[in-house]
Amino acid sequence: MPFEQFADFLWLAWFPVVVTAICELIFGGIARLTGIRAIFLLYALPSIVVALSFQVGWNRVAVLGGDGISGRPYFTFGSRETGFLAAGVIIGVVCFGPASALTGVIYAARHSADSALLALGALAAIALFLLGGIGYIRAKFIYPAIAVDRFSSVREILGLTKGLGWEIFLIVLGTLVPFQIPLWTILFLSRGDGVAHMLVRGTFSLLLGFLAAGASAAAIGLAYREKAGLIAAEAPLGANQV
Repeated sequence: MPFEQFADFLWLAWFPVVVTAICELIFGGIARLTGIRAIFLLYALPSIVVALSFQVGWNRVAVLGGDGISGRPYFTFGSRETGFLAAGVIIGVVCFGPASALTGVIYAARHSADSALLALGALAAIALFLLGGIGYIRAKFIYPAIAVDRFSSVREILGLTKGLGWEIFLIVLGTLVPFQIPLWTILFLSRGDGVAHMLVRGTFSLLLGFLAAGASAAAIGLAYREKAGLIAAEAPLGANQV
């Protein structure tokens, strides 16, 4: 994470953190009072909207520096955020949809299908998940490219990430694990249904989650900036737009 821009991180993160916390409290409280756990999932929509604004802004900081959010409000939702959302959905469906669909079929047929056929299907699902994971890693540069208005084609992104699969994987792993270990520890120690336990879990999950997302996005953005600079000397398209 570019800690010299940590003030920018706080500026971009405070609003989504507050909105997400409020949504978790409201919908979590309603779910607890009514006993309908599915109500808690309603917090996802506003949380995703504000998180997209944060992700776009922070990716711009990673690629362009502090000037990337000059004049940008702490919350905005426009074409870049819509592009981020569309990219996430498309990448998720393309990379993991086939494996997920096959897994669902295997689960549905687990009592009626031949065991050998089920085992073969399971191996195929694992292979599809691995291939999907490779595709997901190779597509990582799409997000910073969208954030700075430089995305032109998937082919270009795959060209930028060619030969960098393991490097990008290690970047993601190295920026997420340091936050996940304390998070898992806190979740284990605070397990329980009490209000205090829920507040502790929710608070630390939210804070560590945003720090992990920020660290990962910053590392990927910096890698994209370095790699893109090797093939294009011109300033990013839209670099002066917030």
